[in-house]
Amino acid sequence: MAVPDYADPRPVKVQIADDLRQQVMSGVYEPGDKLPPVRELAAAYHVVTGTVRDAIEVLRREEVLQTRSTRGTYVLKPPAEQPPSEFDIVMGRIDELAEQVSLLRGEMADLRQERPGETRQ
Repeated sequence: MAVPDYADPRPVKVQIADDLRQQVMSGVYEPGDKLPPVRELAAAYHVVTGTVRDAIEVLRREEVLQTRSTRGTYVLKPPAEQPPSEFDIVMGRIDELAEQVSLLRGEMADLRQERPGETRQ
């Protein structure tokens, strides 16, 4: 998959963070390795440098990467397990709520069938 994938509903920074995380997990980048400069990553992903910085910040919060002032961004450790992103957590909750609404609609339909002649509001 090319990153960013504009058909993907996830924010571009999340897609790039996921791609970089995968590269660390697969050994493309190992602990101690320096990532290419932000400008090179931005050119490779066809995005602005701010988007790459945002993606790096996601991985810094996960303690996968560390940025050293004026020296670059380095891999600290491979992620033990890919944690769900905030987007994935919210989408999971939305899916749960959609399922509950569907169940409630089914229950309402059953109640309407039990009481024919009652008008809908």
